[in-house]
Parts: sequence; structure tokens; C-alpha cells
Amino acid sequence: MIRNRVVLNDETLRFLKRKIIIPLIGTIFIMSASMVNAQKYVFYLHGAILEGENPQAKGDIFEKYRYNDILNSFRTAGFEVVSEIRPSDATITGYARKVADQMQKLIQNGAPAGNITVVGGSKGALIAMYVSTYMKNRDINYVFLAACNAANFQSNPDLR
Repeated sequence: MIRNRVVLNDETLRFLKRKIIIPLIGTIFIMSASMVNAQKYVFYLHGAILEGENPQAKGDIFEKYRYNDILNSFRTAGFEVVSEIRPSDATITGYARKVADQMQKLIQNGAPAGNITVVGGSKGALIAMYVSTYMKNRDINYVFLAACNAANFQSNPDLR
């Protein structure tokens, strides 16, 4: 259900690595209907490196993942952040269904679909693609970082 495709230049990618790609999916808080309607939400799905780890995990690309900095960047921008560090045994499709269920409840409680953005990096982006497939709602916003390659689409033919 991808509505638009965005191509990022090298400068933008460097900015994202410095300011944003440092890691979101957790508890949705109960709010009044008027608060839900006005609030903007971001569901952040981190890369595989954090699964079952701490939010400061180190990898080959980044000195450390800086998950909490990513979440705080979204909060500073005015988003209600929904995120958690996935357990190491989380499956791509199972976790995508969990997120889709959370989003569906949020929409049922009055949140406009257009106020919801799902951001996923690496394995989190693949999960976000499945969330898009399950939600089938063109008004929800999606950002897929570091997962849009032919191999992912070939090995996951049910992605839409």
C-alpha cells in the first residue's frame, strides 16, 4: 500500500544517520477522543541489531544505535512515539501483525489514519512494509529506510 516513493540524496541520508536513524513500538496510552484526533503518532521499528539488546547496541555501520535519541527526536518534533525493543524471537510477520493491531485500535479510538506514520529501519523497514500490507489504508504514512531492495521483494512476494 505504498502511496509515494521518495528518493533520498547522499546529503539527506547523512543527516538521517546523524539525527534520526538512532531508533520506536510500545504502549499506546489511553487519551480522550479530542486528544487522539489532534495528536500525530509515529511508530518506530528499529533494525535487527537491537532485538533482545539494550538501546545502545553497537554495530558495523554506527558506533552505537542511539535508540533513545531517535525516539526523543520524534518527541521533540511533536509526535506521540510508539516503540519498543523487539524480543530476539520476534518474527517479521508476527511483529507486523502486532503493530497493525495497535494501529487499528488507535484508529478505532478516533485517531485519523493520516496522523499515523510508521518509520522502519533495516529489518524494521521490512516489518513496516508488512504493516502496510496488513493495514490496507492509503492514508497512513510510511518511511522505509534501508530495506527497499529487489532481494527483499523477491523473498517476500506477499508484500503489497
